[in-house]
Amino acid sequence: MDQRFPAIAEHLLLIERELRVQGWWREQPPSAEDLASVEPFCVDTLDFEQWLQFIFLPRMKQILEQDLALP
Repeated sequence: MDQRFPAIAEHLLLIERELRVQGWWREQPPSAEDLASVEPFCVDTLDFEQWLQFIFLPRMKQILEQDLALP
């Protein structure tokens, strides 16, 4: 396991916590169509906080859980 993973996991939890504190955490995910955007970071279909919640955080969690290489 990469020695940076525990610190990264902690920061990911802090990001999630802050999204919740700010009231930006959403219960409903974006539509499959919105998530299928071909634009970088889904800039044409998602707000930044949606991208964090529904793309970045799950992908980083997957990387840590499966001990994959960091991007």
